[in-house]
Amino acid sequence: MERVVVISGTSKGIGREAALHFLAQGCKVHGCSRGEGTIAQDGYVHTSLDLREESAVRGWMRDVKRQEGRIDVLFCNAGYAPADRLVTMTSGDVV
Repeated sequence: MERVVVISGTSKGIGREAALHFLAQGCKVHGCSRGEGTIAQDGYVHTSLDLREESAVRGWMRDVKRQEGRIDVLFCNAGYAPADRLVTMTSGDVV
């Protein structure tokens, strides 16, 4: 049975390479990014969404589970952090 992998931020960098790795292993990969997908391979499904919109993320997860019946691997690669916050952040801000 092929594993179902969900990866955020698959348009470039680590997320894209992770998606290609899992595809090479025979997995079904559902990826997302804010823009268009950059992977055109069998077994890859792209969704354009903004991870800052919780309802969009919840909807995406529901859609994947409805289509595949399960999620075996969740690879949380993308995120958002204002750059200026990194400069003013203290150790108490880290959870």
